[in-house]
Amino acid sequence: MNKYSFLKPVLLPVVLGLVLSAIYLLPSHGELAKAAIAEQLPLGTELDGWIGSKRQESDKEREALAVDTVFNKADYIKDSGAVLTRTLRELPCSVSIVFSGSDMNNSIHRPERCLPAQGHENLHSSKKTVKLNNGREIVLTRLASMTRHQEGKLYYIHYYVFIGNHTVTEDHLERTWIDMRDRVLEGRVQSWAYIQLGSYYGDLVGTSEEETDRQLVALIQDLLPQIIKWDQLKD
Repeated sequence: MNKYSFLKPVLLPVVLGLVLSAIYLLPSHGELAKAAIAEQLPLGTELDGWIGSKRQESDKEREALAVDTVFNKADYIKDSGAVLTRTLRELPCSVSIVFSGSDMNNSIHRPERCLPAQGHENLHSSKKTVKLNNGREIVLTRLASMTRHQEGKLYYIHYYVFIGNHTVTEDHLERTWIDMRDRVLEGRVQSWAYIQLGSYYGDLVGTSEEETDRQLVALIQDLLPQIIKWDQLKD
C-alpha cells in the first residue's frame, strides 16, 4: 500500500474547497455596460439618401430569445427624390439590431443557427471588409442563403457584426471569448448588440446578386457611421 494512500479520502474535498474559494478572488461585477450603438434606428429621411420605416419583430423571434432581449428593426429603400418605379430601389434592405439581456446564451446568436428553421438552405459564410463613409473600416460576416417557393428560388445576402461596450467583432466565437475574458479578469459585464443587414435577389425579383450586394454595402457605409459610438471602442 502506498504510504500516502491515507490522503486520498481528504484530497478531493480540499481541492474542491480551494477551487470554490477562488471565486472570491475574482473581480466583482458592476453594472451592465451598454453596447456602443444607438438604441434607435433612423427613420423617415433621418438617414441621408435613404427612407427608413420601422418593422416589428415576429412572435417567433421573441419566443426564441430571453424575455429581456430588446429588438430594433427597420427597412430601408434608396431615396431617389422621385416616384419609385419597378426597380431595385423598391427592394428593401432590412436591418435588425438585437440587444442582449442578462442571459447571454439566450439573447443573441449567429443567424446560421436560426435561418435554417426559417427555410433558408445552402448557407455559405465569408468575411468582408467595408470602408465606411467616416473613413473607418469594419469587418462583417457575409452570409448567403436560398429559400424555395412555388414560383422558384429566392436568394439572400446577409451581413452581420457584434457590437459590445468597447469591442466590435464579426466572429461569434471571438465575441464569446471576449465576454468570458472581461467577466473573469476584469469583472466587466457588457451588453452586446447584434446587427444584421439583408436583402434578396434572383429571377423572382428581377435583380442580380451584384446589384443587391452593392446596395447593402452602400447602406452599411451610410448607416454604421451614424449609429455606432466609435469613441467608445477601444479593442
